[in-house]
Amino acid sequence: MVAEPIRASVVVDAEPAEVYEYFTVAEAMMLWMGQFSSLDPVPGGEFAVDVNGVAVRGRYVALEPPNRLVFTWGFI
Repeated sequence: MVAEPIRASVVVDAEPAEVYEYFTVAEAMMLWMGQFSSLDPVPGGEFAVDVNGVAVRGRYVALEPPNRLVFTWGFI
């Protein structure tokens, strides 16, 4: 059985360039959430974060700094 995709969006009261960094710079991602972060912010690049002991893994799909960022998100 194939799971249906979930799409989500969030509005943040900050400048796009500031928010974008938190999804593309490993150190910023760890300040925001997680104990581990390995990010390769290019199309097809790895998105790996450990949040409260849970491994989240995915791939970057599209990057259009600073206004659009698409990546997959899954638990392993």
